[in-house]
Amino acid sequence: LQLVIDGPFGAPAQDYYKFHTVVLVGAGIGVTPFASILQSLIIRLRDPVFKALLHRDRFASQHDWLPGAVGFATRVVHFYWVVRDLDMYHWFHALVEELHQQAQADPEVVGRFKLHLFCTGKKQASVEDGGVQFRQGRPKWSRELEHIGHEYRSCIEARSLTGVGVYLCGPKGLKKELSQACQEQSMKVHGSQRTSFHFYAENF
Repeated sequence: LQLVIDGPFGAPAQDYYKFHTVVLVGAGIGVTPFASILQSLIIRLRDPVFKALLHRDRFASQHDWLPGAVGFATRVVHFYWVVRDLDMYHWFHALVEELHQQAQADPEVVGRFKLHLFCTGKKQASVEDGGVQFRQGRPKWSRELEHIGHEYRSCIEARSLTGVGVYLCGPKGLKKELSQACQEQSMKVHGSQRTSFHFYAENF
């Protein structure tokens, strides 16, 4: 009897912390892989050491005095969740709202954790629990990434880093659309600067 073992296979977003700016995109149940990342961010937001790290102007290295800072480059997180109807929102509403409230409660953190929630189905009453709001329709990815790229280039602490990490868990159609938007924005030159968007995806 011959037994063949292949693996291990990591999740696409397991190395998200290597990027200064991270874009997480979940479509419907595709939010599931990012739940643990969001939970981790909530825990970090409660940690004064992590808050101090957010204000460092350089990439955390092995010589940093901050415990737990080694290799954690992430300073800005954009979380996109695209759903067909608002019923899906209740799956993770507590987690999403807690992250939103944690970020908004601290003026030093506001602007570093951004929630972008979209409802693609028929127009429904907006959800505003905990200050979280949905936008109607689908994201225009080229426009969204262009804005994120501009934000990234204007950030002093991002100058020595490699680009923006974009992670998707969603259908193949969205994968193609977002991949094309990443390629398009990566080729654009703004003055003498260019932002590289590194795309990673898993399908369901």
